[in-house]
Amino acid sequence: STSTASCSALRSPQGTAPPDDHAFVATPTVARNLRAAALALCAERPLLLEGPPGCGKTRLIQQLADLTQNTGSMVHIHLDDQMDAKSLLGAYVCTAVPGEFAWQPGPLTQAVTEGRWVVIEDINMAPPDVLAALVPLLESRTLTVASRGEVLRAEPGFQLIATVTSAPSASGGRAAGGGGGAGAYATSNMAKELLGSLWTYVRLAAPASQEQLDMLAPCYPTTLPLLPAAIAMLELVHLAGGQAAPPVSHKQQQQQQEQQGGAVHDLSLPAGGKGPEGTDGGVDGGSGGDGGRLERPNWWQSAAASALAGAGLRPGELALV
Repeated sequence: STSTASCSALRSPQGTAPPDDHAFVATPTVARNLRAAALALCAERPLLLEGPPGCGKTRLIQQLADLTQNTGSMVHIHLDDQMDAKSLLGAYVCTAVPGEFAWQPGPLTQAVTEGRWVVIEDINMAPPDVLAALVPLLESRTLTVASRGEVLRAEPGFQLIATVTSAPSASGGRAAGGGGGAGAYATSNMAKELLGSLWTYVRLAAPASQEQLDMLAPCYPTTLPLLPAAIAMLELVHLAGGQAAPPVSHKQQQQQQEQQGGAVHDLSLPAGGKGPEGTDGGVDGGSGGDGGRLERPNWWQSAAASALAGAGLRPGELALV
């Protein structure tokens, strides 16, 4: 079957190369995200990916499509509060003949009848009538087109993938999840509560600062001297906006764990380990530490904290509310 062939392609170490010039750099976090999404895809159920802004949700889906040879036929749908169900299902439109109308199927209807992959970005922004139209498709792979009195069964190869952008975590700075926050972020939990049981849910972690450098360097080698400063600036924006926690020193972590009675495991760099510009690199927090793990603030976090303090600002003081 088509699904079996797709899973075989995902398991194979050899896959179709991405069609653009941007290489897919499988850092440890990215590799874990890809593995989790691939396993969920093989379950032959609708797939829901959640993660903070910039964690690579769309690029990961593109890589999955490349590996399963679905890139050329994949349909991308970007939702907003102005889109209704007719935009996805289709509608009768005027023809060149006065008084004559013709049926024009929407992108979702075409994908269902042609067995394509459909990627719905930011499904938490979908109006209620769009979510209602998706329920039969999620439950039984059927699409109800009320305006034509039709019930369409999805053809083999059809796969529904959706993304939800969660609020950046201030507890760990880079961890995916939560789904709280204001504005668009506040609707992510609502979307999961309404349709959560109908999806295979995968939460993606955002790459750490060092991993971002590893991904950018091969794609933009001429900018390599500027990348550490650019990443430090991004860390500064996250810290000032309350989207990252202030870095905690190695000694403070040890004191906190000793007070809590937890076991202490030192995972800092060996002597002589250096980060950018000759500074101590340390182990990046990534998607959150395990119990007993000690991590040094990386160079970018330390530089951002120093710059914020130098400007007389507190972490989170510039947060948007």
